[in-house]
Amino acid sequence: MSEPSFNLKTSGRSRRRLVVNRIAEGSALLAAALAVAALALVVWAVAVRGIGALSIDFFTKGPPLFGETGGGIAPAIAGSLLLVFIATLIALPIGVPWYAPGRKLELQFLAPPCVSPGLITM
Repeated sequence: MSEPSFNLKTSGRSRRRLVVNRIAEGSALLAAALAVAALALVVWAVAVRGIGALSIDFFTKGPPLFGETGGGIAPAIAGSLLLVFIATLIALPIGVPWYAPGRKLELQFLAPPCVSPGLITM
């Protein structure tokens, strides 16, 4: 018994699909390139205009009073670090036991009944 022969040449409908696919890929690539170029232009403009404002005082001083110039972002940095610290304190005790080997059995008995069946399948 002979094996069936397959024709791998594109013809008719599949050729049209191939052309449409190439056009769609090209237009998506062009759109992505334009978006990246626009983003690069914005980042470059901000960097050129803002590089002069960066100094050690900008990072270590608080915001200015109303009507004054200058000031810094030290309280914003401290607040962000505090927020990350608190989120880590909350997430670590919850997240680490889920990935620690051999802890599924303990969590199964500590977890609420609605969560317990999911621990068995993990």
